[in-house]
Amino acid sequence: MPPTLTSWPPSLAVPFNSLPVPAPTGAGVLGATSGVVLDPLFGDARLHEVRHLSATGSLEALLGLLHRSESQTWCVEALQAATLTPSENLISHCEAVVAHTPAHSVARLLLGYLLTKRAWDQRTSRDLRLVSAAPRQFHDDLIAAEEQFTKIVRTDHRFAPAWVGLLTTGRGLGVSRYELMDLFSRCSKAAPQFGPAITAMVQGLSAKWGGDDTAMLSFAHAISAEALAGSPAHDGLALAVFEASLNRPDPEFRSWATTMLRHGILARGLSQPGALSGREMLRSASWFALAAYSIGDADSARVLMSRIGLDPARVSGAGWQYFGDPFDAFHAAGHELGLW
Repeated sequence: MPPTLTSWPPSLAVPFNSLPVPAPTGAGVLGATSGVVLDPLFGDARLHEVRHLSATGSLEALLGLLHRSESQTWCVEALQAATLTPSENLISHCEAVVAHTPAHSVARLLLGYLLTKRAWDQRTSRDLRLVSAAPRQFHDDLIAAEEQFTKIVRTDHRFAPAWVGLLTTGRGLGVSRYELMDLFSRCSKAAPQFGPAITAMVQGLSAKWGGDDTAMLSFAHAISAEALAGSPAHDGLALAVFEASLNRPDPEFRSWATTMLRHGILARGLSQPGALSGREMLRSASWFALAAYSIGDADSARVLMSRIGLDPARVSGAGWQYFGDPFDAFHAAGHELGLW
């Protein structure tokens, strides 16, 4: 049985509000609709190349770039970039490559991610023609994606991006918590403390996908407690706290969550001056700031948001899109906190 909220140690409280708050980088108050479009790729040239190749249907070059991924984490980021604005025929071209060369695991992987993204897009689309067919198409696309990922891990169980794909399709298909934990365990053997897998697992355990907040928070807390200082594995705690805050307005939860978030901020290294210098750290800071803001920890949110600043090149849309336009939501929260 997972521990209850009250059983988690209250001794980790951190006087985070004692940290200096730098002057905000923005000036003035933007309107409700600023028109600022955030770059989800933080200006990363290689990820923009992936997105361009996907949008233009340049499959051979795209597969070559994915094959040369510098790490499994970057591979997941590249696959996600490829799904942002794919050409209309990219899925059918991937299917043709897989049919002709069944052993082409990179093509299978890309096909699985494209099918998964299409499933989510159809489920959330405002196009009534898509919504009417969404339940059937959502299920069919996820089943097809799951098939691709399963064939990959049967051939090479060390391929962590495929395990992340299975965690994501499993969430959509409603597999049990125990099946998700088994998938995560297998992924962890291939890539311990793999950030994308932790994110997928936290989402899969959330209440909105049939899980429960206690199990989700237990998981995120356990992962963060075992993670090395500075590890992206701590980010799962911010995501879990934010997800739980949507359902848990009670003071007991908010008190515990504030303690754990401040511990996670320090463990991730976000409190260090100059720490927010790369897209990975900026994305982490955005998640922790969002979680802190959502539970009313104004001090933590204020410090992190002021260090991120109002520069669109530094603001991550991750999470803030829950409140509408991500940049406008980030700006409005900072304005509420008296930052700009």
